[in-house]
Amino acid sequence: MFSASELVGLTCESVKSKNFDDLAYLASTGKIELSIRDSLAALITKKFPNLTAAREYQRRDLVILEDGHPLAMIEGKLWISFEANFPSKLHNPNPKEGLIAASRSDIAKMNDLYLSSGCKRFISTVLFAADIRQLESRHLPAVKYPSWHSRGLASGVELATAHNLGVTRFLEATRPFGPGATGRLFEGRVYGMTVVADVVICEVTCSVASLKTVT
Repeated sequence: MFSASELVGLTCESVKSKNFDDLAYLASTGKIELSIRDSLAALITKKFPNLTAAREYQRRDLVILEDGHPLAMIEGKLWISFEANFPSKLHNPNPKEGLIAASRSDIAKMNDLYLSSGCKRFISTVLFAADIRQLESRHLPAVKYPSWHSRGLASGVELATAHNLGVTRFLEATRPFGPGATGRLFEGRVYGMTVVADVVICEVTCSVASLKTVT
């Protein structure tokens, strides 16, 4: 049950009823991936009453169970989409700094539950971007990582162009892990800025042993 594309559809559906300007605020001022996870878990609970959506199950972000048996587990991350446009950031070997290294680390952490249950493994990554050129300067203290937003738009590129390129590059970089899919979560405005976010979900089909060869 569930594929990467199905989980993308469910994740996008889970935020449709939310105020996109509120989501823009949450994304640009802090972490939003857990809010997205919680919305997905609530929707799965509503749409699939035979399943259990367990947050923080055995220290995994979200595990979907049937009759107590894990069917799928999902680990979530959040990055600024522009970061994927810089190879030195995308492929930084430090999992606290590099996008692909972080995904690789999460896959390794899922191994014990995967081996004991045989459940499916998914990496869910929220990629967002803010057009910081539009920011009302008095609100700068609220915005996290403003230098990355500025760097991503330094050449005068359009927000949509730079964001979409980052999403595409990240999706392609995760292909060695397994099949993936992407979808638009929201586009909103806060502090004068346009903020846009997509979700990329990869179903992990590679072995843990092969992770060290994925760059």
